[in-house]
Parts: sequence; structure tokens; C-alpha cells
Amino acid sequence: MELISRSVGREATYRQLPIDGLGPEAERALTDERGLWRADIAALRERHPGLLDFRTWLRDGGTEQIRALLT
Repeated sequence: MELISRSVGREATYRQLPIDGLGPEAERALTDERGLWRADIAALRERHPGLLDFRTWLRDGGTEQIRALLT
């Protein structure tokens, strides 16, 4: 949250929500037989060489997208 807070110039906080109650599609997307879903970043970078890390995404337009959601 620190990166987002610094990027948008105001405090951003995090509140974890329980997975149950989000609906069956969200539950399937977020869980598997091992528990919480994890992305294979190395495999994704092989398939999508232009994949941005979070800092780069914030720098290259993500900050403005977040600001638009906050206004």
C-alpha cells in the first residue's frame, strides 16, 4: 500500500475481505486445491515479455487510473 500511497499522494489502506461471499466465479478464480491462487510470474514473462512489474505499471499510467477511481 505504501507504493500506492506515495504514487497518488494520499494514504491508501488495505482491508482483506473473506473469499466466501464473493460469488462462485470469484471463489474459483482465487482458490484452487492448494489454497489461495498464485501466479507463475516467470512463466507469464515468457509468454508476455512486455509484462510490467507493479512499480512500472504505476509509473506508466497506473497511478492515473487509481486517481480516477478515487475521484
